[in-house]
This record gives sequence, C-alpha cells and structure tokens, in this order.
Amino acid sequence: MKYVGFVLLCWALGSLYAVAADVDVVASVDRNAVRILEPIVLTLRIDAAADAQVDFSALDSTLGPFEVVSTTSHWSIPLANSQRRWLQTLTLETMETGTLTIPEIEIRYQIGKGEHKVDGSTRTQPISIQVDSVLNGDEDLEDYRPMKSEIPIDPASRTPSRLFWVVFAVGLIAMVGCATWLWMRRRPKSPTAYESALHRLDNLRAAVESHDVDARQAYIQVASIAHDFAAREHGHRSETMTTDEVLAAIGSGQWMRPEQRAELARLLHHADSLRFANQDDRDGFDLQYRTAGQFVRDLVQSTLERSRRAEETP
Repeated sequence: MKYVGFVLLCWALGSLYAVAADVDVVASVDRNAVRILEPIVLTLRIDAAADAQVDFSALDSTLGPFEVVSTTSHWSIPLANSQRRWLQTLTLETMETGTLTIPEIEIRYQIGKGEHKVDGSTRTQPISIQVDSVLNGDEDLEDYRPMKSEIPIDPASRTPSRLFWVVFAVGLIAMVGCATWLWMRRRPKSPTAYESALHRLDNLRAAVESHDVDARQAYIQVASIAHDFAAREHGHRSETMTTDEVLAAIGSGQWMRPEQRAELARLLHHADSLRFANQDDRDGFDLQYRTAGQFVRDLVQSTLERSRRAEETP
C-alpha cells in the first residue's frame, strides 16, 4: 500500500514538472542604464502549449521602485510545435537613482481542460537597472553656476483680439454708410430737364432786358437750350450730340407733336447757320428771339404736363 502511494506521488510530481517545462517565461528590457524619468521598456514573453491560458492580472501599477506608465498586450501568437506566445510590454519610469531592481513578476497560467486541467504559476528573474541623475557624475549639487543679472523685459503688448477687429470693421462700415446717407440727403439734387430749361430761359430773359446779351446771341442761346432739353428728355448727354443726332433721337418719340418737331428742327438748323457761318446780320432778331423763346418755353411746359398726366394714368 505504501508502495502504491509512493508511485502516485512520483507520478503527480512528474506531471507538474512536465507542465512547468511546457511554460517558458522570459523578461527583458530595452536597456539597463537610464536617467531619471527616462522610459524603460520591459517585455514579458511566455511560450506555452496551444491550449494554455495566461493570466497577467497579478501585475500591479508599480514594480518595486518603478512606476508602470503604460501596458500593451499581444495575445496568443501561434508558434510551431502546437505552441503559442503571449507578449506583455510595460513602460516603466522612476524618480530614484542608483542600482535599482525590477523584482520578480508572477505569471499565472492554466493548461488543459476538464479533468486534465492544471493550474500553475511561474516567476521572472529580477533585472538590475542603473538609474543616474540628470547631472553629470563630477558635478557638485552645491556648486552653483554664476547667473546673469536680471534683464528688465517690457510686458508684451496685448494684441487686439479677433472679436475687436470684427466689431471695429462693422462699426467703420456703419459710420461710412451713415456719412454717405447724410451726404446724399444734403447734396443738392440735380435739376430735371424741365427745371434746367425754364431756369436758363428766365436767366436769358433777364440778361436781354438788362442789355447784357443782344438779340442775336439770345436767339442762338434759346436754340442751345432747346437742343439740351431735347437730348436730356431722351436720356442722352447733350454736349456729345450734334443737331442731326438730336433730331434723329426725337424723331420716333411720342412726347412731341409733329408740328413742334418741325419747328424745333428749323430753330436748331437756323441757329447752327448763325453760329458756324459767322453771319454778321444782327437786325431783326428781337422778334425771332421772342418767338423762339416762347416756343421753347411752351414746348417744355407742354412736355412736362404730358409727362405728369402719363404718370397719373393708372
């Protein structure tokens, strides 16, 4: 009976040893000498049977004097010979100096299923790390370096914010708009063609009565007033149009009766002959001036009345 018990104990120990032999754990670091707060990458590699389960839950947020800053897992990478590999990458930092040690790390695992399931654990080997200060080894902490005297610095001028410039631009546009509106309201309106013609006729009459202008010149100026009025009434610039162009423009208009159009043509052509032919005959222009002046005045007033009636007609 004792012999049977001894055999079973040996079989159990052999099974555990075989299971442990199937789990390979390696811990490595990317470097063994760093300075304070320089990161160290610790890699845990576990190779085990394909049906194994690896548990890293025993890992803490600190490993001895080192703080675990981040963790990355690469689970169950297939290998040859029905095995798999588990990788756990830890980034470590420390504020301590000297020869420090990353302690043993316990890795729990489970192999098999059901009645053949075996739980176990294994540990990594400690790893020594040399951590140096940011100062050189020959520097004395109490040996202060000379410092330059203080240099006064003017406080940085505050640049206007974007909102300020937006408000400023809107205000400027509003001011320009208001100024333009006030200027347009206060600016004297340009006289209409009717107002301009009647005003020029009144001034010409006063000049003739005061003998500032003779009858011949007055007659020519009456024709000029009629020329400008006819051109403006049709929306043209009178100073750029000849007599023939003005007459052509009013030829199809509805605002002048045929007899008025014929009389206007006679007046303009006669005035051109006086202006450009340099005729010296100055007699007989008193009646022609009065007749022409009254014709142009009647033409302007009749045209104005016809325009007003057209506007009032719905």
